[in-house]
Amino acid sequence: MKKIKNILFDLGAVLIDIDYHKVAAAFANLGIKNFELQFSQLNASSLFEDLETGKISEAEFHKAIQQQTGMPLESDLINNAWNAILLDFRKESMACISSLKNQYQIYLLSNTNAIHLTKVNEIASKQLGVKVLDEYFHKAYYSHVIGLRKPHKEAFQFVLDDAGIDAEETFFIDVMSYAYDNLVEQRHCLQQNVLMSFCYWIKRADKNSFSHDNIFVQIYKFLKHII
Repeated sequence: MKKIKNILFDLGAVLIDIDYHKVAAAFANLGIKNFELQFSQLNASSLFEDLETGKISEAEFHKAIQQQTGMPLESDLINNAWNAILLDFRKESMACISSLKNQYQIYLLSNTNAIHLTKVNEIASKQLGVKVLDEYFHKAYYSHVIGLRKPHKEAFQFVLDDAGIDAEETFFIDVMSYAYDNLVEQRHCLQQNVLMSFCYWIKRADKNSFSHDNIFVQIYKFLKHII
């Protein structure tokens, strides 16, 4: 097993809290009925993936929402409702990143879009005192900028190639089981023994017994154990 030199973080539900229910409530407040049905239909199309890979613009996204809902919603109203998913940064987790940055190359890989990223940086400025979230990382990779999304292996390979880092020296932190399962199954990008061990730990853990910030304490201990 090679020594871990790089840590790759996801963003949503890892560093910043998110709430899908708040998006539904926000659009419902705009008068959109059957939100879940309408947006599940949009989700079945390529709209969200196109937005998160930069294939469509904000204006095209707004137009698609207007057409689906049948309402002439203003762009700002759509953005505000869309951004309702974003809550607060986990400050202790961010402080942990700052500490880890002295020992490892720290990267971010997030499935996101231009609308959300603008809001994320606004929240980061208010809550963390930085101009942009990127300041926490040696480099940040956003799906709509690189044109690739997780869990597709091409997204991870892009990061490895662009950063010039070794997969076997890289540790990926994400809370989505699809990411772990996909990476283990396809056997690419990350140090497999590390990934499988962490996957095993996170799945067995009683998530009700500790806070999300406590997870980072456990990760710290985990990293110290394996390096």
